[in-house]
Amino acid sequence: MFDSKIMQYAIDLAYHSHKSEVPVGAVIAIDNEIISFSDNRVERDSIEWHHAEFIAIKQAISKLKVKYLNNASVYVTLEPCILCAALLDRTRIKEIYFGSYSTHKSSITKCIHLFDYLANNTVIIGGLYDNKCFPLIKKFFKDLRQ
Repeated sequence: MFDSKIMQYAIDLAYHSHKSEVPVGAVIAIDNEIISFSDNRVERDSIEWHHAEFIAIKQAISKLKVKYLNNASVYVTLEPCILCAALLDRTRIKEIYFGSYSTHKSSITKCIHLFDYLANNTVIIGGLYDNKCFPLIKKFFKDLRQ
């Protein structure tokens, strides 16, 4: 079940993320209790797949000492890319709540509606708090071009 406080926490993570990173925050919660969280770490770690979702999932699995996150929800400020979507599916995340739709061609709704073809019946709700999430992304890329 969606919790606006957890989504706000993800937004805060994105807002305070390192200036070299695309400002994305992700939070993993079970029964509205935060289990793990991260912002993007691609540039800091020099590893292309260190997206916020990846790091948060890795932390949750390690903390809970499980292989799957069957009852977990992820709150993320930007629509997951196909890499993260596949990981969310493989770890059996129950719900995905995301802030802004991505304009990137490899996002889950732009690509091939990826979750229509994956194994789990994941609930996906997007466009939540777009008015807070999208300006962070827009500003980051505007500043990057200057």
